[in-house]
Amino acid sequence: MVSSHVIKNSIHWAMFANELGVYAGFLALLGGLLALGDDFEGIEFAYYSIAVSFVIIVIEYPRSKRPKGRTLPRAYQEYLSPIVRGLGAVAHNYFSRCVIWLGISIPMYLCLPTLLGGVTLTLSALVYFLSALKGERWLYMSAVSKQHQKVGGKMMAAPTRAPPRRPTNIASGDKYKEETKTTTSQFVNKSSAHIANPVLNRPTVDPRKSYLDSMQKNHPQHDFTNYEWEHATDDVSGDVYYINGKTDETSWEKPPLWDEFVAYHNGNPPQSFA
Repeated sequence: MVSSHVIKNSIHWAMFANELGVYAGFLALLGGLLALGDDFEGIEFAYYSIAVSFVIIVIEYPRSKRPKGRTLPRAYQEYLSPIVRGLGAVAHNYFSRCVIWLGISIPMYLCLPTLLGGVTLTLSALVYFLSALKGERWLYMSAVSKQHQKVGGKMMAAPTRAPPRRPTNIASGDKYKEETKTTTSQFVNKSSAHIANPVLNRPTVDPRKSYLDSMQKNHPQHDFTNYEWEHATDDVSGDVYYINGKTDETSWEKPPLWDEFVAYHNGNPPQSFA
């Protein structure tokens, strides 16, 4: 039974629709060029596909800002975002985008090389319709450098120093358990002559269990509804780091109460796309 404290992360359907839209634009362009090169029937639809592909790419290439958390912008999208921003409800409202993409995709079905682009654009329109039902809309995202851009004196990119490595003796539970068992066995063998000593008859305590008990005692149940930290993956090293959504501070180290925050989200905490 799922705890009532577990918060399910909402799915932003517009993100999937946007990816499909970008693919549809490039497939339409490629299909149109292929139709012109091989003299397929319906050459006028090839010209049409090439023309609308630029419209699709210009509108779909800039990603929308997520209402909560961070969004990684596409390279150079800051040059196209003002165009989409200036289109108003035509591009911002996903109902409008759905209708427009459906209308544009129909002629692309009439030429074989552009068929795949038309199908992909139709799928994008359907997902946009679903996202519009969820109340999503396109939001302008200001340019964010992937390098060490600072806002308010805080670094927004991943820290440059290498992340810390955990000691090898606790890197995995199985290895830790094996080493503990070996050490205990050696100790008992050396002390077999004093087996009557009551100290040796005391029950052993798993240090990890004692640590978890102390964590629960020192950190009682918290309400993590407004917890400010999220985790993200560094594009270069592939390592996980942590972002404070309020101060834009980043760190390789786990923030306070992070393990409890993960348990609060049932092992699936929010992830940033920074």
